[in-house]
Amino acid sequence: ESTETTTTTTTTFTEEEQQQEPSSSSQQQLLYNFPGVQHGDGSESDVDGIPRRFLKMQKMDRLKAQEALTQTLEWRQQHDVDTILQRPHSKFHICKEVIPHYFAGHDPHGHIIFVQRVGLTNVTFGHANNVTEEELLFHYVYVLEYCWNILEPNKKDNQDDDPTMMNIIDMTGVNLDMLRDTERMSFMKKFVSIMSQNYPSRSYKTLLLNTPRWFNIIYKLVTPLLRESTKAKIEIYSAGEKQNQALANYLGGLDNVPPELLVTVRKNKRKKKEKEEESDVANSTTNTRVGQNSPVEQQLRDFCVTQTTTAGITMQVPVYD
Repeated sequence: ESTETTTTTTTTFTEEEQQQEPSSSSQQQLLYNFPGVQHGDGSESDVDGIPRRFLKMQKMDRLKAQEALTQTLEWRQQHDVDTILQRPHSKFHICKEVIPHYFAGHDPHGHIIFVQRVGLTNVTFGHANNVTEEELLFHYVYVLEYCWNILEPNKKDNQDDDPTMMNIIDMTGVNLDMLRDTERMSFMKKFVSIMSQNYPSRSYKTLLLNTPRWFNIIYKLVTPLLRESTKAKIEIYSAGEKQNQALANYLGGLDNVPPELLVTVRKNKRKKKEKEEESDVANSTTNTRVGQNSPVEQQLRDFCVTQTTTAGITMQVPVYD
C-alpha cells in the first residue's frame, strides 16, 4: 500500500514449485487452497462482494476498489497463488539467507512482527545457489500467504478489522551503491508492487531502523508518491537510544525486542574520549520466544519442510563459497 501507482506486476514464478504437484492427499490439497476472497474478509456482507481491505485502500471508492480487486484476482490466477502453499519450496532456507527476514512474534496488541534486514542482502550467495529473482518473489508470496491464511487468518465472525502487521525494516548495511545496483532495485520494485497491489491495508506500523544520514533526502523525494494513510504509519529512526526506546515501546519492553535490532549506545563523559557501553540495553534481550528463532518462525519453517518432503522433494542445502 505504498504508492498511488497501480502498475501491474507481470513477473512469472518459475520456481520448480510450479512445475511439480505435491504427492499429498486430495484432502490436504483442499486444506491449503486459499482463494483471494474469503469468508470473514467483509466480502460476504458487502453488496458488491468487495473485501474491506480493498475498500479501505481506495477510501471507500467502490469503482476503484473493484478494479483493484479484479487485478489481484487475475494476478492470483496467473500465478496459482491460491494453491501456493500446496507446492514444494525446496529453496526456502536459501531464500531466507539471501534476504534475511523472519516473523519475530507478536506485539502487545497482537500484531504479527515481520523483520526484514534489507541491507544484509547477499546477492553473491544467491548467485552461488542459482536463486533467480522469480524464485525470490515466489518465496515472499509463499511467506505472505502463510502469514495471512495460516498464521493470522481472518476470523469468520469478525465484521470490522483484518489482521495487520508490524513491519520492521532494518537498514543496517544500506549504502548508496545499493541504489545503483539494478538487480537489487529491480527486485525491490517488483516486491513493493506485489505488496501494494495484492496485500493492501495489511500494515499496522512500519519502523525503519538504522537509516543512514542521507536517507531523509531520498525519503523526501518518495513521500509525494505515498498515500497519507501510508505515511502516517511510517516512523524513521537512526541508530541510537531513541530507536531502542521506540522498539521497546512498540514491542512491549526490551525483553521482547530481537537482540540483533538493539544497538549499543555509547556516551561521552565530560567531553572526554572515555566512553562506556550501556550493557543493560545491549544484553537485555534474553527472551527466546522473540527474534529469528521465534516459535512462529519455526512453525513456518516446519510447515515448508513438511510440505516439500511430503511431495517427494528434497530441501536444497545452501552452498557457501
